[in-house]
Amino acid sequence: MKKIYLFVLVAGLMLAGCKSSNKTKDEASTETKKEAVSNMHNARNSLDYKGIYKGVLPCADCSGIETTLTLNDNDYIMVMKYLSKEEYVYTEKGTYKWKNGNTIILQGDDDGPTQYIVGENMLKQLDQDGNVITGPLADLYILKKQ
Repeated sequence: MKKIYLFVLVAGLMLAGCKSSNKTKDEASTETKKEAVSNMHNARNSLDYKGIYKGVLPCADCSGIETTLTLNDNDYIMVMKYLSKEEYVYTEKGTYKWKNGNTIILQGDDDGPTQYIVGENMLKQLDQDGNVITGPLADLYILKKQ
């Protein structure tokens, strides 16, 4: 009878050890996946994105918005000059964060964050929902690195 109890106890410990071992493998797999994502080729770790970007963005009630966006290590300065009869200049400062390693989100005093896809020597502005702007004016939403 003691042998049966001993056998059940040993079998139970072995099963518990197997479950514990599987959990460790799952945790290791999750860590490996996280490391692989952080090491992926993306704009943040592959491009020299810091610097000054310029362009004239479309404007609904003026002839354009002359925009200069300077990206530093963690912050930015954006100067927007509205081209109309009475020129208006607006300056915004803030920080930015990365989304998926290819998009920056400006976090300043403005009504909402402005998002840009970071490309080779250019920033492409996204719409309010973070989607690529399409249509006949799409090419006008690009700031080029100086």
